[in-house]
Amino acid sequence: MSRALELVRDFADKAVPHRTDRVRLLLVAEELLLNVVAHGAAPSDSRLELEIHVRGVVLEIRLADSGTQFDPRRDVPAVPREEALADGFEGGAGWPMILEWCEIGAYERVDDRNRLLLLFNLAGGRGE
Repeated sequence: MSRALELVRDFADKAVPHRTDRVRLLLVAEELLLNVVAHGAAPSDSRLELEIHVRGVVLEIRLADSGTQFDPRRDVPAVPREEALADGFEGGAGWPMILEWCEIGAYERVDDRNRLLLLFNLAGGRGE
């Protein structure tokens, strides 16, 4: 986990010009990985894949894992991040945070693997 986040940090430092976007990308990556590890029930010998590509002013974040089927379009309650945090931080704020900063580009279940595409608009693309 720490090695994966170190690689994301290295990528962000080189490819993402705005500090706020770098921090948000790291938080999104950490939350995605933690959710798969903590809740995905993937076999211990399975492979978790995280890819990030720059496409103009959009980062494509691709996650593939062998955990339990999880389609965030269907399986995440539509709760604003502030509401998820209202009762104190006991978990449950991760997906609202991810969905505040990312758009779900696609999800599919192929060969017993979740394949998720998130689209993260960089600040430069929003005029910030």
